[in-house]
Amino acid sequence: MTVLDFVGNHKIFLERLRTLLSLGDRAAALANLLATGRTELPHGCTVELELEAKRILESLYRVGGAERVEQAYRELRDTRDHRPTAGELQRLGYAPATLRARHRSWFAFVAAEGDLTPEQLRVLDSGFLDELETTEMTKSFKMVTLDVLLDAGVLFSGLPIRDLALGAWSRLRRSPELLADVLEHDRLPDNPDEAAVRRWVAYWRDNPIAAWASAKKKKRTWFVVDENDRFLLALPPNPALPELVRELVDYRLARYRVPISDDSFICRVIWNKRDPIIRLPQSATERVSGQEIPVRLPDGSVWLFRFVTGFCNVARPVGSDRNQLPDLLRRWFGPAAGQPGTAFDVRFVASPDGLWCEPVQSNLVPFTRRAVVAYPDLRAAAGPALGEAEPPDSELVMLPVEGEAPDRFAVRVSGTSMDGGSHPLRDGDWAILRYCRNLPASALTNRVALIQLPEGGSWQLKRIVQRDGHWRLISDNPEGPSYEATEDMLAIARLEGSVRPEDIAPPFGSTITDLEATFGIDRPATGRWGGHLFVFIDRPGQLIAPDRVRVSVTRRPAETAFVLAQTDGGFQYLGVGRWQDDGWRIPDVDYRTWQRWGDGRTVSRALPDGSLARAQRVVDLLLAMPNAMLVQGDGVPACSVRRSAVGCVSTAATKALPSAQSR
Repeated sequence: MTVLDFVGNHKIFLERLRTLLSLGDRAAALANLLATGRTELPHGCTVELELEAKRILESLYRVGGAERVEQAYRELRDTRDHRPTAGELQRLGYAPATLRARHRSWFAFVAAEGDLTPEQLRVLDSGFLDELETTEMTKSFKMVTLDVLLDAGVLFSGLPIRDLALGAWSRLRRSPELLADVLEHDRLPDNPDEAAVRRWVAYWRDNPIAAWASAKKKKRTWFVVDENDRFLLALPPNPALPELVRELVDYRLARYRVPISDDSFICRVIWNKRDPIIRLPQSATERVSGQEIPVRLPDGSVWLFRFVTGFCNVARPVGSDRNQLPDLLRRWFGPAAGQPGTAFDVRFVASPDGLWCEPVQSNLVPFTRRAVVAYPDLRAAAGPALGEAEPPDSELVMLPVEGEAPDRFAVRVSGTSMDGGSHPLRDGDWAILRYCRNLPASALTNRVALIQLPEGGSWQLKRIVQRDGHWRLISDNPEGPSYEATEDMLAIARLEGSVRPEDIAPPFGSTITDLEATFGIDRPATGRWGGHLFVFIDRPGQLIAPDRVRVSVTRRPAETAFVLAQTDGGFQYLGVGRWQDDGWRIPDVDYRTWQRWGDGRTVSRALPDGSLARAQRVVDLLLAMPNAMLVQGDGVPACSVRRSAVGCVSTAATKALPSAQSR
């Protein structure tokens, strides 16, 4: 049977075809037909559209938010062996929130696609995931709280609110967008005392903890604070739930960072027989043709894109007159960008601060930590930019960075010359840089860069500033060196960010029961995992002082170590170790840890410099007295005094004292 139908300029013609094509399981069949000329139909059935009819239907059919997300989801799923997450689609410029009107929730849509396991399907019934997907977010704190629980693997058993608040602070520090939610006067200082920590814990308790755990009218309370002051999910443990919770937390944070408008469009990269250019879809042509529009790229730079009917073949950074669109597209997609046989796309996304443009990736990777090329020192990092064929001694290190960037690398900061200003680089931090040989001077002004000094003799990180018509390379630390820039100094790479080791670790003193979930390592062995050094204390005597660890391992310049000690229930995290003199310097351990792993019977706290010398003078005066004895306030003898084996003083109590006076 052959069916003929006429297509006119009215939406009723569109709905007839939509109804016919949607009788199967694929609701987006019409979108596929208009986009590709093909769609899935039963055997022996075909649909043929005249070109003029297709144009009319395209003008009637604007792919709505839900159809666009559905199509992107299926295309990504079909090109790899797993489905995309909600956060991945959000970062690509799609809006998973548009699916709720049609499917009720994100996971209801995923379930309808047949992409959830039976165990995952069962956890949908509680309603918790629906609440998590739609809960009000005026700040990021609620999702950051859950992120900390998930990273620690304790969604059901919970964390003490103190540990949770400190973990949240570390998480916020890693993201400038999220840290902006905390007012300056509410933030923790770099070296907080106990009073500052208590204020922060109280702040966190009054904000997301109260929001999650307080009773609400006509709404279920999903979290509780138990009698041990632990914050936990009030649901029976289910191993299928944390993975789904993590996906929604990632999605909510991605959506919170960059609100995505539905006014986005995808363009194909094509070839004009000389260079790659951009071909616009018809819907975008109507909006942007004949305009030169500022567009922001993923690295934050602003370019001017010149749009003509159907195409964009000119784009340049603001301040430049040279067309750099071909260079940009080749940098994103390689030398073959736009050539016949390729299928590269770019996405333009409307946001509150204008259009953004980014390459569409067809093979997504996890967003929490990415493998970044790392070099042992600044000289090695400069090598690729100087034309060396093989990067010397490079390796991969797992760091929390966003997006793919083939010209990005990491190097340890060595020294203190840049340890100052609002964004200090401390000795041992990871500096995240990108090669900048082709950037104009305006892109480096007041930015920190990797600089090659004359004759290739040394490489340093310095801030580039212009003062009184002259260029200077300055240290952010006022005590560090600064230089007048000369023509034979070369900017190799520009600093894009930094990562403190403390910010990618759990709070100090935490008990770790799952090393793989917390650090990505599969066994407790001293060595490097994911580019990071781990030191495990498993023998008495390795803790040579309350704040010092000595373990045999080959060190690298400015390298830090994550230090852990065995406990009965797993491992206690003892903080970030920095090499000093003869061992790894860490925060003071607690008395129980010192008793178990310490070297000898000594104090369980490191004494300030000069303390022993001052104490020795007091002892000498005390022992010079005949029959020296300590007494209580009422004059009753308390302790006899004699010289100890180390030359100081020891006491022998003569009666039990009610206070610490006998020590």
